[in-house]
Amino acid sequence: MLFRRKTKIETAPPQEQVTTFAPEEAVSAEELAALGIEPDEQTLPEEPVQEASPAQEEAPAQEEAAMQEPTEEASPVEEEAAPAEEEQPKMTFFGNLGKRIRDAMGGGEDLTDDFFEEMEEIFITSDIGMDTTVELVQTMQLVAKYDHIRKVNKMKDVIKKAIMARVDKGDRHKMSEKMPLIILMIGINGGGKTTTIGKLGAKYLREGKSVLFVAGDTFRAAAGEQLSIWADRAGIPMISHAEGADPSAVLYDGLEAAKARGTDVIICDTAGRLQNKKNLMAELEKMNRIIDKQYPEASRETLLVLDATTGKNAISQVEQFGDVAALTGVVITKLDGTAKGGIAITIADQFDLPIKFIGVGEGINDLREFDPAAFVGGIFDE
Repeated sequence: MLFRRKTKIETAPPQEQVTTFAPEEAVSAEELAALGIEPDEQTLPEEPVQEASPAQEEAPAQEEAAMQEPTEEASPVEEEAAPAEEEQPKMTFFGNLGKRIRDAMGGGEDLTDDFFEEMEEIFITSDIGMDTTVELVQTMQLVAKYDHIRKVNKMKDVIKKAIMARVDKGDRHKMSEKMPLIILMIGINGGGKTTTIGKLGAKYLREGKSVLFVAGDTFRAAAGEQLSIWADRAGIPMISHAEGADPSAVLYDGLEAAKARGTDVIICDTAGRLQNKKNLMAELEKMNRIIDKQYPEASRETLLVLDATTGKNAISQVEQFGDVAALTGVVITKLDGTAKGGIAITIADQFDLPIKFIGVGEGINDLREFDPAAFVGGIFDE
């Protein structure tokens, strides 16, 4: 296996497992750091604090306002002169998951074990695996204790921190910026691989890069024709052979053409066969040897394309393709609100794989670089 899935021992926090919620218990910053969370010392009190009543909160606010010097209000002319910021469209990646979480934390009830049990059920029924769900709930309990949270409706930032600790892989989310760049696209047939190649090529064109498609999936009927349609739509040249040809031969010709033209980005389609992993492994190994020999100076990415609507079946695809390819990241397609979205959290966590891109529609521009903060913010429509 070319990457190693986390075991249950590895996924469990190094501290004693939390079985009940007791906000008065002390939690150290080291315990949070072990879970991948950087505590905010400026906002987190060291000792539990009593919640102030409305009257107590109002008095200091009034005193502070009285001590402040009056400030001049901006004139209507000045206000009109300031350009209004364009509001970016919000994306929902979680379907019903986000609404269920918001409903669960919508009241002002006391924070008890019942809330965490409800969250566990929500996570599991939203395509988040059992191991990841256990980690999420344990992390939420520890952060809530560290922050001295006592009300359900104060759990928003706690939930965001717990999920961010699972999906945020830092700079690994970024594609290699070294040119020339060779991208091998792998994934099962019907998962959106060809569509993603077209969108990805169009993205690099918009950035001013030259792009070449290589039709390396020579076993699936009409695969080359489908890629050709996307190539024509995006205005990208394509190298292809007849159906049934050796994929490595197509790649060889593609690399020769790319070198002659000085192409920046070469995107190569590959066969989506899983029924015979031995043949697929041999095929991918041969293609990588061709790259090593013909274009050793090029940087390389190997991306697995996954359909978010397949739910937990995507996990088995990561396991099987991870056995035959050195994956550098995943692309999750059809994440447009109809999918549950939780599968992305599981894949990032259990396989420690960065999500590079997400597909959010059928248009040629509907491929977005994965932004962990925006992704997690989608739970709360932020």
